[in-house]
Amino acid sequence: MGFQALHDKLMAYGDWLYSDRWGEVWVPENVPDDFHPYFTNGRWISTQQFGAVWATDYEWGNIVFHYGRWVNDPENGWLWIPGFIWSPGWVIWQSDGHYTGWMPLPPDDEFLRGGEKKSFQLSYGGRLTTPDYKHGYYGYAGWYGNGYSAYRFARNWVFMGSGDIGDGDYIRRAVTQPAEITNILLRTHDATNYPVINNYIVNRSVDPSLRPQANREPLQSTSTNEVPKYLAYVATFDGPAHQQEVLHGTGLPNSAPRPPPSVVQTLSYRIPSQIGHAAGHLFSKISIRTARSLASKTKTHSKGKAVSGTPLPE
Repeated sequence: MGFQALHDKLMAYGDWLYSDRWGEVWVPENVPDDFHPYFTNGRWISTQQFGAVWATDYEWGNIVFHYGRWVNDPENGWLWIPGFIWSPGWVIWQSDGHYTGWMPLPPDDEFLRGGEKKSFQLSYGGRLTTPDYKHGYYGYAGWYGNGYSAYRFARNWVFMGSGDIGDGDYIRRAVTQPAEITNILLRTHDATNYPVINNYIVNRSVDPSLRPQANREPLQSTSTNEVPKYLAYVATFDGPAHQQEVLHGTGLPNSAPRPPPSVVQTLSYRIPSQIGHAAGHLFSKISIRTARSLASKTKTHSKGKAVSGTPLPE
């Protein structure tokens, strides 16, 4: 999907805002205060062609749970960063057989530079093993400073008994205490596995037969034709890249180029209330016009073409 098509589909379900850390981001409307991507109002289902696929009842979920990346900003909550490669679900997995858990995959440097396919190939290559990417809570400590804690990082994860993943009642079965999640993270190991098979990304991170309890039924495999609702925008891995249409930052304050007026016009008029307070790093169409801290500089996208962050009238 090109960015304009993606933008138009999502604007009816949430707010497009500008972050001086990340650039253009999207925040969903009408979600609970404790909304958690890949946990709230959804479940993992097993498909024959794509492996474990995240299935959600949110009308907008076919885009934001299968394209792009999520970041849990300490000030602003969960922000979705646009991306253009389809996956059964962009999450990191950890398991020790007894517990299995997942966390929304944050962007790495290559993704933010516009090399999303290269990012996938380098970071995954079948497994997520890049040491510098895993260092510092997968980037969070670098973006948000040394004060970013293990307790806060634990809140990004969902863990439950490996035998419960196919049950769907995640709210009741998930581990919720950050201290317990931190201990589980120390005991588990990386299980992320997204090979490209027949030119599609496939999720082999979860073993459908992994059921430690004798009375558990295997995660039922579903024919792809039976779940079109969850696969509305499935795309091959060699599809066109559109990353250069979006200006990204690096995650650090004031790293995103100041958006041109054409981008400002597409932003929402308000910062939604479920985010909390209107922090200084997130801007609406109104607040961005008087912001003096945003960077006014030129950024080069992945094809080498200069894109200017045009100063706005003060």
